Amino acid sequence: EPTTGAHNGYFDNSTLTYDVMRLPDNVKIVTRTAERSVKDNVKSHAGYSYVVTAYNKKGKGLSATSNIVAYGSIESIPFISGLETKNEFDKWTIIDNNQDGMSWSFNENTSRTLYDRSEKSADDWLVSPPLTFSKDKKYQLRYTYSTANWVDPSTHKPVMEKMKVFYGTEPTVAGLTAMIKDLEEFHTASETYFYGKNIFSVGATDKGYIAFQACSDAMHGQIFLKDVSLREYSDKDLSVKGLTGSATANCEVEQ
Repeated sequence: EPTTGAHNGYFDNSTLTYDVMRLPDNVKIVTRTAERSVKDNVKSHAGYSYVVTAYNKKGKGLSATSNIVAYGSIESIPFISGLETKNEFDKWTIIDNNQDGMSWSFNENTSRTLYDRSEKSADDWLVSPPLTFSKDKKYQLRYTYSTANWVDPSTHKPVMEKMKVFYGTEPTVAGLTAMIKDLEEFHTASETYFYGKNIFSVGATDKGYIAFQACSDAMHGQIFLKDVSLREYSDKDLSVKGLTGSATANCEVEQ
């Protein structure tokens, strides 16, 4: 909490006021408030942070920016998250369950979502925004994942990673109780990908979450994740098998 200056060993906070602005949409929440807490309402789910700027009798002071927190409205299904932009990544909740300071992150230089190596065995969760599920439907979850193309220098064997996929009704480790898929050990060469496709159902109509748990052994490599999508599943094959007529759509020409 900033102070306005000292006299006789006493710091006078009585004249401090604050502006609070929300990011990433640059919305001013309050102006020149003397309160130490504010309430905010948002229309959509995203990762939000807040810039707090202090003022005193002499004018505008420095600003501080809070951490990013994902919250907001429940998302509908179909749900698509490419995880290839910072704003998209910030919609997800990160849980560093082994509390080692290493977890899922976004590399803005490469536009990639990844889990990085740690000196501890991984127990790190990437949790989706809240989604609306129905107990009388099946769902298909798709995602693309890969690893750093690293080998053990002593054995020259590939460094293996491990990841599991979960469903739950709370964005906490205790609330993510239903395992959708154990991907077990995997390794990919550079620019080679695995494509997950899992079908599952839920026990009740409720708000729910999808989560990816990195659970690699200590001092292993990196896991990359992208192109997450969730849709209602149908036993019927609705894919397009062929196209007759002109390859280019023409106005008023039947295809």
